[in-house]
Amino acid sequence: METFEIVAFKYQYVHGRLDCQRHEVVEKFVTKYCDYFDPAYYTEPNIRFDRGKYYISYNDDSGGYKSVVLMLMGPITDILVAEIKAAVRDMYNSSF
Repeated sequence: METFEIVAFKYQYVHGRLDCQRHEVVEKFVTKYCDYFDPAYYTEPNIRFDRGKYYISYNDDSGGYKSVVLMLMGPITDILVAEIKAAVRDMYNSSF
């Protein structure tokens, strides 16, 4: 089974981490995304996306006082990236 790790950083320190399997990674990542980037306070354009070979990350680009990075590490594929981006977009669309 493919194992992933979700890690949240605040001020460059680990604030939380979670291991998960492929079948649950999208749901758990979006849940953590909502925890750290609540759509009531962060608009989608204020969150910056980045992708590497073994990670994806979202970070607060709003200039606020808290520096937050949410990172997913593991075997990242184009399909997984598309699923996560779609789930994040759906979360924002359902919030308003």
